[in-house]
Amino acid sequence: FYGMGAGVRQGLNWDGVKLLKIVLPPVEEQIEITDYLEKQVNIFDTLIAKKEQIVTELESYKKSLIYEYVTGKREVCDMNEKEEIITIFDPQATRIMQEALAYKVIRHSGDNLKGRIHLMKIIYMLDSMLGLDLGINYLRYTRGPYNPIIESIEKNLSDKGIISINTAKKYSYTVIDDSFDIKYNELFAKHNSEIEKIIDYMKRMKSSRAEKIATLYAAWNDMIIDGVQNITDKMIIDDVMNNWTENKAKTDLSTWQHILNEMKDKKIIPRGYGKHTSRKSE
Repeated sequence: FYGMGAGVRQGLNWDGVKLLKIVLPPVEEQIEITDYLEKQVNIFDTLIAKKEQIVTELESYKKSLIYEYVTGKREVCDMNEKEEIITIFDPQATRIMQEALAYKVIRHSGDNLKGRIHLMKIIYMLDSMLGLDLGINYLRYTRGPYNPIIESIEKNLSDKGIISINTAKKYSYTVIDDSFDIKYNELFAKHNSEIEKIIDYMKRMKSSRAEKIATLYAAWNDMIIDGVQNITDKMIIDDVMNNWTENKAKTDLSTWQHILNEMKDKKIIPRGYGKHTSRKSE
């Protein structure tokens, strides 16, 4: 017992515990400590998210590189005959692509854009329909395919003085420096016509409708990526209602079917481009 140290008391009962004096800092100091820890946790969470995004981008690049060699889009050169130039993947270049496309959506949509969720859905559709390879890992959120990286994309554009983010009455954006057109054109000029058509289709609809279209498209596109054959409307809608998030089952099947029919009429049909969505917890 004595080996336990002088600060240990044997057989301490509840009455004895109640008599113990526990020293706590003042309430104000406790609040300061809590605020500090919360800020540090947020910093760490942001840092982890950025590192995870870089890993995702590198993994995407690796898969696309393997695909290009397997399908013959790239050839393996004889190193004895000629020197091979190896392109190093640059996450910063990928982020500039993300910012340039977000800028284009904001600029081309004008006052029609209904905030961050609407912006994210249009970016997802552009990325997946055109195979832009933005390096974004889309997650199955309650409001459709999403990734919190959109928050840092917004912030970067705002910090650079390209847009302002308005939150007073409704969440909206204003372009304050259109010189970013140059960067956008450098990266997406060959896709510009298709990009504008997709933005024009989605910019005037409610955010909730854009969410449903993007969700149906993602479920359908995932099946194509997985190699599923003879995909039916029922399979797509079942995946949305049962394998996405719980709130998707609250929308009537007839509503999903109506939107899916409209997508087909508008030729909004996936071809297996882009990245497979993941569950939020994965």
